[in-house]
Amino acid sequence: MDEDASKRPESEDGAQPRLEKPLQSRQRLSTPRVPEGEPATRFANMALGLYATMCNIVGLVFTLTGAFMSDWLGVSGTILTIFGVLVLLWSFMVTLYANRRVSRRGEVQRVIKINVVLIAMAAVWIALADGMTRDGRLVFGALALATAGFTVAQYFASRTLN
Repeated sequence: MDEDASKRPESEDGAQPRLEKPLQSRQRLSTPRVPEGEPATRFANMALGLYATMCNIVGLVFTLTGAFMSDWLGVSGTILTIFGVLVLLWSFMVTLYANRRVSRRGEVQRVIKINVVLIAMAAVWIALADGMTRDGRLVFGALALATAGFTVAQYFASRTLN
């Protein structure tokens, strides 16, 4: 008796069975393999991703609790809720940029420019808002300072991109 014949399973019709690869090892034809980004791209994606996470949290907090924080911050609850929705929309755009496999310099610089405008607007608003409480100025100042920190990280990340 042939030893190889005993090792090879046969189907009921006598044909050799077709052994397929496990699903985990198959490659999809619709999505070609793309190499991981360079370290510069990973740094830019991380800077954008962490900033987007902060914006998501801030946006959700102000959207969901803006009306309850109005007395504490000295700002209308409607304004705080609108602020939260706008921050959420902004964070969605930043999240799209952060999730790219390869970051583009122009996109990172666009986020930096918009952040600089947002920081300037926050400084003017903090300085000119009459009814805002001391805690309100501290909260919005801390948000502007955190945005400035992420903007610096994004600036250094954009310098390393092509």
